[in-house]
Amino acid sequence: YRVREADELGRALRDTGRRLDVLLERERSLAVTASHELRTPITALRLSLEDLTLWKQVPPEVAAELTSAIAAVDRLGVAVTELLEERRDDALDDEVALDLVDLTSTVAERWRDRLSEQGRDLVLTSSAPVPAKVAPEPVRQVVDALLAQATDGGTGNVTIDVSTLRTVLRVRVTDQGPRRLPSGVLHGDAGVDGLAEAAVTAESVGGYVTVQDAPQSRVMLILPHH
Repeated sequence: YRVREADELGRALRDTGRRLDVLLERERSLAVTASHELRTPITALRLSLEDLTLWKQVPPEVAAELTSAIAAVDRLGVAVTELLEERRDDALDDEVALDLVDLTSTVAERWRDRLSEQGRDLVLTSSAPVPAKVAPEPVRQVVDALLAQATDGGTGNVTIDVSTLRTVLRVRVTDQGPRRLPSGVLHGDAGVDGLAEAAVTAESVGGYVTVQDAPQSRVMLILPHH
């Protein structure tokens, strides 16, 4: 027999896989395009300058200047190569090893005072560390959006729990109000203030935002667990 939650998770994982393929292909295309657009004219310029130095009509002093220009073009080519390699390394280094509970707690503290002003509590139920390898800033942005949704659109206390579920990591934000969104995975066309952008951001790091099928409002960030 089929389990609805398992079906939804399967569809979400397949969708995430397809989006990851698209993102990786864009990254590769950008690298190839940048390499071509930057290196090709530099190479052409160098060949033209080198060709000019071989002309018998070129005075010696001009040939010397052309030789200096060729050296400058070579330095530019080296700088472009280093820049492209640095860009590639930065893309690989976006993910860092950290405690997902600690990261989530830091974001949550920003909302504690606002909830307190409304007579509401903020509770982080996770205490044990949850090791993760993620890009910190996008994850902060998504968690912040989930808390904004619970604070501004929800009622009652807000609870956050962070856990590892086999091959994924989960950050779940719950408030005591009724579920306000259809259950299932959210995408960029969700039409929900803040959450649509959060969904796109989550997808950019290989995760997704989903609404749990429950009476209470429970919105979750799901991330791959490396």
